[in-house]
Amino acid sequence: MNLRRKFVSGGHPRSVEDQEDDERAEHLARVRAARIKAARAQSQWEELVESHLVPRAGWLVHEPTDTLFTIRRGETFEPGKATFLSGEGARLAFFVTLADEVVVLEPFDSPRTWSEVVERKTRGHLKAVR
Repeated sequence: MNLRRKFVSGGHPRSVEDQEDDERAEHLARVRAARIKAARAQSQWEELVESHLVPRAGWLVHEPTDTLFTIRRGETFEPGKATFLSGEGARLAFFVTLADEVVVLEPFDSPRTWSEVVERKTRGHLKAVR
C-alpha cells in the first residue's frame, strides 16, 4: 500500500490511489462521451431508445417499428478509446444506457420483424394441425 498523501484544496489528505482512481474515472467518462458522439456521427447508424426495446425469443424487438435486432457481439471500439475497430459505415443501430455506455445492435435479416416470427409460428402450427 502506498502511504504517500497529497492534499486537495480543502486540506484533506488524499491518497495517490484515490487520485489515480479519480483520474481513471474521468478518463472513462470522457471515453464514454466520445463514443456517444462518434456513434451519433455515423450516418448509417440509427439511435434507438433503450426503453423501446423488448427482449423476445433471443431478439430485441423495437416496439415502435416491430424490427428485430441482436446485440453486436464483436468489439466496436478500441479498448479505452472512442476509435472504431469495426462497424463504421455498416447499417447498425445503437442505444445509450443510463450509464452512458453505447450498445451496438445489428438488424436481423430474416425474419425482419416480430410479426414475421409470429406469422411463421402460426403457419407452422396450422400445418401441423391439418
